[in-house]
Amino acid sequence: MSAWVLRDGESINDIRPPDQVGASRAQAQQSPDNTVPMDPERWASEFMQDATPQQLKAVVPRLVPSPFGWFDQAIDLPRFFELRLPASYIFLKQDRAAPRASYETMAARLRNPERVECEGSHQAMQTRPGAVATALLAALGTGHHAAQHDLPGLHFPQTAIVTRRT
Repeated sequence: MSAWVLRDGESINDIRPPDQVGASRAQAQQSPDNTVPMDPERWASEFMQDATPQQLKAVVPRLVPSPFGWFDQAIDLPRFFELRLPASYIFLKQDRAAPRASYETMAARLRNPERVECEGSHQAMQTRPGAVATALLAALGTGHHAAQHDLPGLHFPQTAIVTRRT
């Protein structure tokens, strides 16, 4: 869901804007443990802007700094793209963590992915779990009606839109 699709030997920092990489590197170097803190205001406005005050109150105190290596370490996936696995990509419509064009680029790296759109911010799993569940089922090809049939008593709002590439 609105995620990085990295190539073999690529790191997150390889695809982030240089100014963001520099800022993160500087923060990590200033920290005692080479980590990058998350500003709570930025979290609320770019990662979880659709949260209720109660959701933010529950999550913000749990934010912990990210190890810089998570951003900077190249991944080792030498055969991933050769496997030609079926793929889906869920776009979160209100995600502000990165520009939509970045996520479009990531989805394009997959071989003909099932494309699903879902209401929600970058943290939609916390703010709109029903919409995410519907989107995941749509990405699997089961659709909204199957979701209600397989999980009686749960209501999944119709918020996932599937688009197919031709």
